Amino acid sequence: MQQIGKMNRKRLSFPLWFFACLAAGACFLLCGCNVQQLSSLRAFAEPWQGAYICEYARFGGADILQNYRQIVLTLQEDGRFSVEARPKEGRVQRAEGGYGYDEASGLLTFSARYRGRTFRQNCALQGGSFTLTRRFCGLDFCAVFRLRA
Repeated sequence: MQQIGKMNRKRLSFPLWFFACLAAGACFLLCGCNVQQLSSLRAFAEPWQGAYICEYARFGGADILQNYRQIVLTLQEDGRFSVEARPKEGRVQRAEGGYGYDEASGLLTFSARYRGRTFRQNCALQGGSFTLTRRFCGLDFCAVFRLRA
């Protein structure tokens, strides 16, 4: 008789486990929850941090991206940013500085030092992307960055 009781428990445990998984999956689908977002607390804490890929870059009307494989701007947890540009030929170029984010206004503020001067730039972070615009040496610079998926 003990063997019959063990077999019934085994038979009952699989259907219960199967329906529990099915119910949990249905809850995620019907509630519109994304399991990948739930697995990362960073998405809730500070969603602006991470690596941003440059999708568009022009300086004085010329397309800068045609000379680069990739340009990545990373917003780090400690309030620092770094930019890494990988040209099609030659050495990787790097730069860094500080940034701040105002959650109320959605503004990113970048600051960097170059030749003894501090440059600051504000830009709006919307939908996981932002646009940097600045005038250098009488020419307009514009770059669009989107959060890496």
